[in-house]
Amino acid sequence: MATEENMIPIEPYLKDFKQYLDANSRCILSAKFGDGKSYFISSFIKEYSDEYLFIPIYPVNYQVMDNKDIFELIKRDILIRLLSNKDININEIELSNASLIYSYFMNKSEDAILDVIDLIPKINVYGVDISISSVIKKIKNIKDKFDKYKQEFASVDKTSEEYITKFDSLKGSIYEFDTISQLICDIIREYKEQYPSKQVVLIIEDLDRIDPGHTFRILNIFSAHFDRYTTGLMEFEKTCGDNKFCLDKIITVCDIDNIRNIYSHVYGDKTDFIGYISKFSNNQHFDYSLRENIKDYIINNLFDKRIQKHSVLCDRLAALIIMHADDLSRPKYNLRLIKERIKRAESQIRNYKIPLTKGLNGLSLYSKSDYTYFLALLKAFKIDFSKFIVTNDEEFRECMACLVGPFWALAEETNKNLSFNLSKDNIICVHTFRNGYHSEDVSTAFEYTLENKIIKDIQIRFNDYHQIGIKVYDTIGSVTNYLLKNAII
Repeated sequence: MATEENMIPIEPYLKDFKQYLDANSRCILSAKFGDGKSYFISSFIKEYSDEYLFIPIYPVNYQVMDNKDIFELIKRDILIRLLSNKDININEIELSNASLIYSYFMNKSEDAILDVIDLIPKINVYGVDISISSVIKKIKNIKDKFDKYKQEFASVDKTSEEYITKFDSLKGSIYEFDTISQLICDIIREYKEQYPSKQVVLIIEDLDRIDPGHTFRILNIFSAHFDRYTTGLMEFEKTCGDNKFCLDKIITVCDIDNIRNIYSHVYGDKTDFIGYISKFSNNQHFDYSLRENIKDYIINNLFDKRIQKHSVLCDRLAALIIMHADDLSRPKYNLRLIKERIKRAESQIRNYKIPLTKGLNGLSLYSKSDYTYFLALLKAFKIDFSKFIVTNDEEFRECMACLVGPFWALAEETNKNLSFNLSKDNIICVHTFRNGYHSEDVSTAFEYTLENKIIKDIQIRFNDYHQIGIKVYDTIGSVTNYLLKNAII
C-alpha cells in the first residue's frame, strides 16, 4: 500500500492548473500518452471537489457504438453523471420548458427515459462513483414530474406543438437543443442556485484517442454555441451564455500534438490549426507530464548530492530510470519502487581497497566513491552502461571524466599502451603511439589528489596536442566493467 511519502508531490502543478482553470472558461490540458494525465485529473478532482462540480466523460468508450450519434451518448453520459451526484435533488428541479421535454416522452413508450440506463456499463468511472440505484430513482422522479404535467399538456395549442416539432427536427445538428439538453441545463441551473459558490466543470477525456470524425464533431458541437453570432435571447437564457448546458468550464484533455497532426491529416497541412483550436481554449493550452515531474523529483530529492552536481548525467540517468521502471501508469507504486532501489544502491558497493599493480604500484583506490555509487544505481535499474554513454558530446564527456575521477588510474591496467608514473605534483601519463615498426612515447601531466596512499581524484585533460586525455577516456568501458565486476554486488 503506497503512503503519502511514496507519492510524488504534484500539489504545485495542481495549484498552477487551478489558476489556469479559474482564468479560463475553456481549457486544454495537454499530456502525452503515459505521462500521467489520468492520475493528475483524478488528483485535481479530489483536491478541488469543494470548489467545483466535476463532470468527467470518456468518449473513447463509445468507439464500439457505431449506430448511435456520439453527441447523443455524451449528453446521456453527462445526464447520468449529474443524476448520480448525491447533491442533485430532482424534487427541487423546476423544468423550465416542460412542454418541450414532455414531447420526448409523448412520442415514445412510457418507460423510454429508462433507456439511458443502458449506457451506464459503458461509462468509465476513474475514481468517480456512479450509484445506479440513485440514477434509477431520480429518473423515475423525473418521469413522475412528466406524468403530473400530463393534464396541463392536454390544453396546449397547435402553435406550441409546432414549436416542439421545430426543436425535434434539429436533433443531431450542431445547434440542436433537445429534450436531454434542456434537462441537463435545468439540473445544472438548479444546482448552481443551491450551491452558488461552486462552478460546474465538464472534463472531456482522451479526445485524441477516438475516431478523427468523432474528435472534430465533439469540438464543433461545443464551439458552435460560443462561436455563434445569431444567438437569440431565448436560446441564450437556456444555455446560460458562455458554454453549452450552462457549464461554467470545459476542460478538454488530450495530447495537443496528436490533435494538430490529426487536423493536418484531415484538413491539410496549410489549414489554420491555431485559429481553429483557439476556440476551445481562452488561453494557451496547459502542458503536463508526470514523467518529467518524476524525473525532476528523482534528481532533486532522491539522488545523493555526490552526483547531483553532475547535472547532465543526472538528467540522463533519471530519464533512463523512468524508462526502465515498471508501468508508469501506476505512479504511486513506481515511485516507491524507485525510492527503494535508490536507497539500497549504496549498500550494493563492496567496501575494500583496490590495489594498483603497475606504474602506480603501492597506491590504492577506495571502492566506495561517487562513481561506484553511480554504477550501483545503473545496476539497480538494470541499465546497460553502453546504453547510457553518449559519444561525440563534449559536455557529457567532461562530466563523465569528472565523475570517474580516481578510477582513471585503472586505465593502464586495461590499455597496454598507457602507463602512469607519480611525480611530485602530478601523475605523468605516457602513451605509446605505434606507427608500423616505429613507436613514439608522448606524455602529459594530470593533476591528482592523494591521501594516505589512496588516490582520491585524477583530473584528465582533453586539450593537449597529442589527445592523450582522449586515449585515457576511451578506456571508460573497460574501467567500468572492471568496477561492475569487482566493486558492485
